[in-house]
Amino acid sequence: MFLATVHLGPGERDRAFELPGTSGRPSSACGANRSLKRPFGRRRRRRCYDRGVNRQDLLAFAHRDWSLVAEAKAEFWQDCKRHRTPDDILAIGEQLRQHVRAVRPDWPSESERAADLAVHLRVTEALRAVSPRSR
Repeated sequence: MFLATVHLGPGERDRAFELPGTSGRPSSACGANRSLKRPFGRRRRRRCYDRGVNRQDLLAFAHRDWSLVAEAKAEFWQDCKRHRTPDDILAIGEQLRQHVRAVRPDWPSESERAADLAVHLRVTEALRAVSPRSR
């Protein structure tokens, strides 16, 4: 997915959205394992797609009926919850974890791990506080 930020005009908020017609895969210049640094600290410009961007396509995408998109997403996730097994869900979680590690090899940082543990402990205590009869 390629994101673009487009200024839509006076009085309209700029929006970031997926560019229509992209393949869903970045070009090699946008690869997660490539360094943007050059010798002596100079940086190269990122180039994430090879063809020109048509302003009308971007505007059409930005002005689409987002409530229909939200409904389709809700339906998709309801269907997933009905038909996916716990193993399927764990496999998706593992794929997401691997992706984040590819993009951010330092993830999770010590502070992120500590914050995550604090949330787990808080949820554990909240669940213990609920009586077995009300579950």
